Amino acid sequence: MTPCIALVRHALAADAEPGQSDAERALTDEGRKRARKAAKGLCAVVAALPRIAHSPLPRAVESAAILAAAYTPSGTLVELPALAPGGDPEAVFRWLRDHHDGHPWIALVGHEPDLGRWAALALSGAAGDYLPLKKSGVCLLEMPGGLEPGGGRLVAHLPPRLLRDLASRRDD
Repeated sequence: MTPCIALVRHALAADAEPGQSDAERALTDEGRKRARKAAKGLCAVVAALPRIAHSPLPRAVESAAILAAAYTPSGTLVELPALAPGGDPEAVFRWLRDHHDGHPWIALVGHEPDLGRWAALALSGAAGDYLPLKKSGVCLLEMPGGLEPGGGRLVAHLPPRLLRDLASRRDD
């Protein structure tokens, strides 16, 4: 079965308070609300996400938990330090190779520009390119060439507004 990756950018986070590091920022109430809608919309496109890896930063942890809660059964959450800002893209590929268990979909929840750079590397095999993701946006990749740089094919680039629209249509 061809491995597939759902790259998910974390939802809208609060600005850093004075003296607070960027790494400590949590989601806003609006970010949580939009993330729930976007996750529900993603359910219309990807039927199951049994494993969801996320950056250790609070805004990604919370975004991943919201994503997992949208699925029944919910996906298993796994912290992946390589998804933190400035993480090693090759470490993400290694983790995927070690943890792909036969189900086609795995989600990676992280930050920009790292996710966009990882997507470009997965698609082209070349570092330095960039495929931007909006907050709560999703990029879906198939990896027919294997879980290696350049092994991917773009399936969809879904902005959060489209995901929220899909969620609304499911409610109708």
